[in-house]
Amino acid sequence: MNLKLLFIFILGLGITLTSGAQFLVHPDYDAQPIKPLLKGLSHPQVCVAPDGWYYLTGTVGEAKQSFENDGIYLWKSKDLIEWKALGKVFDVSEITWQKRGEPVYGTNHSKRREGCRGAELHFVKGNYFLVYSTVYQSIGILKSKTNKAEGPYEDWAKLLPWGYDPSLFEDTDGKVYLTWDGANIARLSDDLKKLDESPQTIIPEIFPPKGWGEYPVLDKVGTAGAHIIKLDGKYCFVASDMQHRMGTWCDDLFLAVSEGDIYGPYHRREFVVPHASHSSIFQDREGNWWSTFAGNPDDPYAMFSGATGLLPLVKGSKYRLKPSPGLILEKGVIGSMHPVQSVKDIFMRDPSICVGHDGAYYLVSTLGEPSQPPHGGLKMWRSTDLENWDSLGYIWNWDKNATWQINRKRDEPGRKEMLWAPEISYINGTYWICFSHSLTPRVTSLIKSSTGLPEGPYVDPISGPVSDGIDGFLFQDDDDEVYYLWGGGQMAKMKKDMSGFAEEPITILAGGWEKMGYEGCCLIKHKDKYILTASDHSGDHNGTYDLMYAIADNVKGPYSERRFAAGHAGHATLFHGTDGKLYCTVFGSDSHCPVHQQLGIIEVDFDKEFNFIMKDSKIGY
Repeated sequence: MNLKLLFIFILGLGITLTSGAQFLVHPDYDAQPIKPLLKGLSHPQVCVAPDGWYYLTGTVGEAKQSFENDGIYLWKSKDLIEWKALGKVFDVSEITWQKRGEPVYGTNHSKRREGCRGAELHFVKGNYFLVYSTVYQSIGILKSKTNKAEGPYEDWAKLLPWGYDPSLFEDTDGKVYLTWDGANIARLSDDLKKLDESPQTIIPEIFPPKGWGEYPVLDKVGTAGAHIIKLDGKYCFVASDMQHRMGTWCDDLFLAVSEGDIYGPYHRREFVVPHASHSSIFQDREGNWWSTFAGNPDDPYAMFSGATGLLPLVKGSKYRLKPSPGLILEKGVIGSMHPVQSVKDIFMRDPSICVGHDGAYYLVSTLGEPSQPPHGGLKMWRSTDLENWDSLGYIWNWDKNATWQINRKRDEPGRKEMLWAPEISYINGTYWICFSHSLTPRVTSLIKSSTGLPEGPYVDPISGPVSDGIDGFLFQDDDDEVYYLWGGGQMAKMKKDMSGFAEEPITILAGGWEKMGYEGCCLIKHKDKYILTASDHSGDHNGTYDLMYAIADNVKGPYSERRFAAGHAGHATLFHGTDGKLYCTVFGSDSHCPVHQQLGIIEVDFDKEFNFIMKDSKIGY
């Protein structure tokens, strides 16, 4: 889909607002990878100028050469599609304060590197100004001598002897602010030659952990490319940040909103564009929002680096922006996958699939409100090809089938219970389903089909919880022994009649010391190895819900060190298909996964070293 089509399409987008909080844009089934617009330009910024042109600038040069370059270059466009090069508008040799040999940050190198990094063009105070940082991190400002974007420019001032990635913001009262690095701000003097106040650091609201996962403490919006936009009259502080997620370092774009003052307080930062290193957000003349896009060469999932692209954004409620559904921004199988079309409109989390008595596939899942009492419960779907799923309706209801579950003591009596994370297995000639209870104290139920049929009816063989905690899973070994797993790696052998544990539980530790994850365990035997998976959250609260795994020669271990399997695939179920292939469910808990709270299925395998391999089989779409 080209940019012209996106201009038209952006007006009719379908978006999803989920309870509270997440604003989601699901990628189109015909979405295409974002393409570079200009090569050789990093840290891109677009100025919407009063002369009717859009101007693009940034950093020329290569990251591996520390972005050494000979100055600042400019391009212009009327439509954001066709760009005309204006060439170099300022030469680095004309930085007068550098000529004078003034001390700057980082000049203890054996060779002083030259170049302008992160240049931005702004029309403020009735003229064009360029702000930039030198490659050794000092900030300067240039002023057009002709009141034209093309310049020529005069070296107006050195604003700071340290810092990088500067930007300007002119407020409605005419005051101009300098932002730099990923979190700093200061008002400038009226002549824009110096800071008019001491710098401040923008620290957004720290989102407290929910008691699961381990979020890092956030003391900034980001680390690079700080700039301010106004969205619905609110100040939005934008910056990019490197965070460890998806088993590596990803460089993403974030936004934090202030309900009042330009200095804050700012709400917790929100994820805007994945893999958009030091990119900038702007609004075009028609009121549409855009982001420049330039990947970091150290981010292996960025679609490209050392080049610039443009990405339409979709505006949601609560000052939120998300990427257009017409473009793919992440490398990899999951980055470009889609939900299974036959059930794409059904909210699903924690999907579980097994092969049944008749060679068909059976699916259960967390369903949100349809999982709640009094009339909700557990639904099931059936398929013969993993693509076309037929609903079998409710196979267990709170009001019809619950026994001890409906009256159990809960810490939150005013809230409705929800059936969580059902896992289905076909063991010993019948169907077994574990499901968890959402309200504390959290426990897990185990039910079985009394007829050997997937539709049930289902009975409770234990007359109480099978375990404390959540995310139960059943695994039957080659010797027909059945093991129950739950939480982040707890395990116990079941009695022959499945009425409870036959032994004391153990906790599986990867490498003998590291927990597998904090929830969502799955165990499967493949290529004569036991493969234990679990879910873990990487990054901050905007991070990624990832799938981890370890391998062993025996069901109880010892298990190998913990390995990264797949980003966005937390709480997956691995299962063997009727074709002998290995499959993995994906539902995308994090809001920047292309499949989000929907059923996704990928074909997977393990190589000779048991590295996790995903195959682009496009199942169901």
